Parts: sequence; structure tokens; C-alpha cells
Amino acid sequence: MTVNDNEAPAIVCPSNESVNNDPGQCCADVIYTAPVGTDNCPGESTSQTAAGF
Repeated sequence: MTVNDNEAPAIVCPSNESVNNDPGQCCADVIYTAPVGTDNCPGESTSQTAAGF
């Protein structure tokens, strides 16, 4: 038996954000909206890895 999922998942990402660090600091805390994904097959999951770390 072969099962083909021919419908791509729908992924909605928030817009890009730029955040400046505080003067004299080398980092900044950033709070952002996570992307949302849905799929026609049950059991979908969303994972995310922040780039640059």
C-alpha cells in the first residue's frame, strides 16, 4: 500500500522584525509570534529553531 499526501501544509509566518540591543549590551531579549502550520493529515506538529545561535 502506498499513501500519497498531495496537499501541501499551510504555513503562516509573522513578518520580519529587527531589534536593536541596548547601549553597551551585546544581546537583546526578543519576543515574537511563532509561525502557525496546519495540514490536512492528522498529527501535524510545528518546530522552530532560531538561526544564528
